[in-house]
Amino acid sequence: MKSTTPPDNAVPGRAVPMLVLATVGFAVNFWAWALLSPLGPRFKELLSLSGSQQALLVAVPVLVGSLGRIPVGALTDLSTKLDSILVELRQGMTDLNSKVAALQADISALPR
Repeated sequence: MKSTTPPDNAVPGRAVPMLVLATVGFAVNFWAWALLSPLGPRFKELLSLSGSQQALLVAVPVLVGSLGRIPVGALTDLSTKLDSILVELRQGMTDLNSKVAALQADISALPR
């Protein structure tokens, strides 16, 4: 059976806000996408668009969203790695600080 303990670099209390933010973001994006197609004929009429221009109006956001996921995913992965590196760096600095403090205590305990 797999262990359910969180990873060492997990930030406590961050899961619920991230879940809420992701859910709200999904709902807003879904709402925007759902409005795009029904508004196509209205945009065609208001802007005097041809059929191919209307299709392009509806297709471009879909293509940009699909292609935009690639760099955003890479940045997310990089951000996760950066978080891990920063956590390790912070831990290393804490360890170093405690060792320097211990060394200072040892030095001050030496006879003069």
